[in-house]
Amino acid sequence: MLEKLSEKDQKTVKMGGLAVLALALAFGVYQGYNFREKQTKESKILDNDLKTLNMSSSAHKNLMAAVPYFQMPDEESIQKTKFRSSLNQLFEQMRISMDPLVEVAAGNSIRPPVGYGTLSLKTSSKGTVSFQNILYLLAALKENPYLVGIEELKITCDQQNPQLANLSIVLATFTNNKNNNKRAK
Repeated sequence: MLEKLSEKDQKTVKMGGLAVLALALAFGVYQGYNFREKQTKESKILDNDLKTLNMSSSAHKNLMAAVPYFQMPDEESIQKTKFRSSLNQLFEQMRISMDPLVEVAAGNSIRPPVGYGTLSLKTSSKGTVSFQNILYLLAALKENPYLVGIEELKITCDQQNPQLANLSIVLATFTNNKNNNKRAK
């Protein structure tokens, strides 16, 4: 097609093509420069924000206390032992006398992620417990690294003294079933 054009027209087409290419290249460089400038500004803003977050150790401790701590699940037998011992230790610290923990069928309220199972343990108080201690227990349960949730909580108040109550509770944790699934296949 270029052979049919005169030599002057061929030079004009080539120069026009080079001009278009040069304009496209200049536009691309301009866009890249603008993107780079924008990223540099955002980086400086984030660096300034990070410097202002430089907090004292007491503020850091308070922040970390608000973040829940969770322990990754182990195989069912290991997880059951860890979960039971942590709960028994908590009951001893709270001075609440409880029956031994019994494994019960998991309810539908807690759905574990794929590859994990749910283990539910039930216990009840041996006699009456002060209502205030029950509230302290519920507040302290959030610090248990194995606890996923409370499936059932039943508090029955004493007729003569409403400050005393019987407690029945079902607590749940996750178990790691990934290794069990591999063995079954």
